[in-house]
Amino acid sequence: MGTTGHLQIAGPGAKNLAKVGVSLVTALERRWSRFLPGSDVSRVNRTPGHSVEVDPSTIELLELALAAWVGTDRRFSPFLGRAMHDIGYSRSWTAGNVLTPKNNPLYLGDGYLADGYLGTNAGPDHPVSIDRDASAVTISQGVQLDFGGIAKGFAADLVFREVVRLGAVSALVDLGGDMAFGSVLRPGAGNPRPWTIAVDDPFNPGRSIDSLVADGGGVATSSTLRRRWRSETAESFHHLVDPATGRPVASDIAAVTVVADSCANAEVLTKQFLLMGRETAVCEATRLGVDALMVGHDHAVSRTGIWEQAVA
Repeated sequence: MGTTGHLQIAGPGAKNLAKVGVSLVTALERRWSRFLPGSDVSRVNRTPGHSVEVDPSTIELLELALAAWVGTDRRFSPFLGRAMHDIGYSRSWTAGNVLTPKNNPLYLGDGYLADGYLGTNAGPDHPVSIDRDASAVTISQGVQLDFGGIAKGFAADLVFREVVRLGAVSALVDLGGDMAFGSVLRPGAGNPRPWTIAVDDPFNPGRSIDSLVADGGGVATSSTLRRRWRSETAESFHHLVDPATGRPVASDIAAVTVVADSCANAEVLTKQFLLMGRETAVCEATRLGVDALMVGHDHAVSRTGIWEQAVA
């Protein structure tokens, strides 16, 4: 996943549960990374128009991503594999090679998916076909999957669910700043305490800009200030891409943090808000009742929901 992870678990057999969590993260990365040739994502991307058997968890992730694609009016998209490759993000961030953008991008923009340019295996609004009974996926010609941050968020959710199912009293799963956390009432364990989650200042990593107290859920942060590189012509790139253009998002928001019922949902909302820009994103977060903290490139901070109430 090109990032660091952190597990905090309380309860009987916590050390063994941590091993389970680490093993599950490793397994999920092997299924969902577009940088590993044997992953579910890579195998599907290599064979457009053909049905590819995948793990049931991949089906679950894909359905979650498709619901987000529709629910955000395509501001979030799982179909950015080709765009990511075009801007140079063709290997893991930790691989150590220089990222080199292509001079002739192949990505057509997410809009082409609504124009029927999909081959014969899917309709205009369904560039991917899912066979749940066979646990198989088919993508159309021209489509390349890339789950990106939603895969990290969903992985955190799945690990949290698994360690709680196996007996954890309290757990926090942090995958590169995407966190799933919470506690459960168990006989003899006492009342669980709420969690305090600090939010990094995007301009001063390691320094807290704010914090929140919550019983559980998911937290995700997206920032255009990290994972940046330049082309041979000194054009600046980052890894958050606008599905309409296939180019890095141009936004007055430098970073946004969202609290939601799950880490995967929080991830989707951060991408949606970044793409909207601060003024529209604040209005949308307020309308949806979303707890969000947005930091602009001018260093100004906007708060909605729980953070706005805390300031008031």
